[in-house]
Amino acid sequence: MSWGELPPITEIAPGLFIGNYESCKNLRILMNHDITAMVSVGYMRPKEWDGPGYRTLIEDKDHLIVPCGDSNTEDILMRLPDICDFIESRLHAKPIDLSKMIEIPTHAMAGGLEDFDMSEYFRGHNVLVHCYMGVSRSATVVAAYLMRKRKQGRDQVLREMKMKRRVEPNQAFLGQLKVWEDVEYYPWEDEARKIPKGVYKFYLQQLALKKVRISQGRLHPLEGW
Repeated sequence: MSWGELPPITEIAPGLFIGNYESCKNLRILMNHDITAMVSVGYMRPKEWDGPGYRTLIEDKDHLIVPCGDSNTEDILMRLPDICDFIESRLHAKPIDLSKMIEIPTHAMAGGLEDFDMSEYFRGHNVLVHCYMGVSRSATVVAAYLMRKRKQGRDQVLREMKMKRRVEPNQAFLGQLKVWEDVEYYPWEDEARKIPKGVYKFYLQQLALKKVRISQGRLHPLEGW
């Protein structure tokens, strides 16, 4: 299966989904999966987000936007505590009774959800984490959340995730997930988040060195660690 053949959305854990760019702007996908909160990891902003129907489903307060490229010089680890807190605060497992599936009327797909009875379908509160492909950035975030929630290591969580979806965090994000595990899911020594723990401090030093080498033309930005 190529990356382009991946489904737009996959449930990784009860109520927690990984998706691609299409999943974040398609009302049919969002409603069929009871998505009421979303984490957008990247720089994309589709026009659909500004539609009235869209904001009926996902209010601004339930949409966390995390600017982040799929780059080996991106530090997503520093944002993980807040992202995980957001997911935890919005996530509730879907009820077992799935008999109420929906047929979206044409006007709803255009954004006119004013007359649509949402109470029949949104009894669950599910969270979508998406990036562009639903492979690297979103997988990193979901892995970090599950690691913290379950107190499990990176390799175990990723192994279980890959049974559900073909995910592949880039080399930098894999390294950061290992740091996340080593710092026990909080990278700071202090509440003000000014002093990184030793393992994270060393990682930041290595990251700074890599950026210097890239700027000097001694290292390609996509090369691993």
